[in-house]
Amino acid sequence: GAFSIPEVSKLGTWKITAHFHIDEDNVASTEFKVQKFVLPSFEVSIATRRYIVLTDEEFDFAISAKYSHGENVKGAYHCYFGVVDKDTNSGSTQKPTFIPEMTLTGSVQDGAAAASFQLASINLKLQKHMNQTLHKLQQKGSQLYLKVIVTNVQSGEMQEADVHISVVSQRYTIDLSRTRTHFLPGYPLDVVVGAKFTNPQVSTGSGQ
Repeated sequence: GAFSIPEVSKLGTWKITAHFHIDEDNVASTEFKVQKFVLPSFEVSIATRRYIVLTDEEFDFAISAKYSHGENVKGAYHCYFGVVDKDTNSGSTQKPTFIPEMTLTGSVQDGAAAASFQLASINLKLQKHMNQTLHKLQQKGSQLYLKVIVTNVQSGEMQEADVHISVVSQRYTIDLSRTRTHFLPGYPLDVVVGAKFTNPQVSTGSGQ
């Protein structure tokens, strides 16, 4: 379905929650920003999964930087990582707290760059500077925050993009709650298995 944002609306982060009318326990939610649009000289986007599995060794993402007329940007990128906690009262996400010393840099060629970080490295920085680990973030429902700034080497202009990344213990869960808990002799037992993936889609975070 579609939801029209009224012309007079509050700027900031909006949250949408949805569930089937017969299954109120499984609620899905997502957040998006409402802000004034300013036409950028070029746009930066981040293509990545929206989750990290604790058993992963590294996390990969791709950076794209292009002008609206299609020209590719040549420049450099700087990546910054942070932690976003949830407000225990309202359930909304708070502003990110950046992790000291956790940065990545590299070049953008033909409007694109590939980057990755080791989970072991981010765990070390979390423990050293914030007394946290990815496992603790997963237990609290906190998210990682990735901010990318791209600089055009010819003009010196900078544009940025960001994305929130969930931390999960497994890629999917198995649900047998709809299977009968008792067996009647002479009647077949139907086993109802539900598999729920953890944000399997590729996410694109963009900014200006």
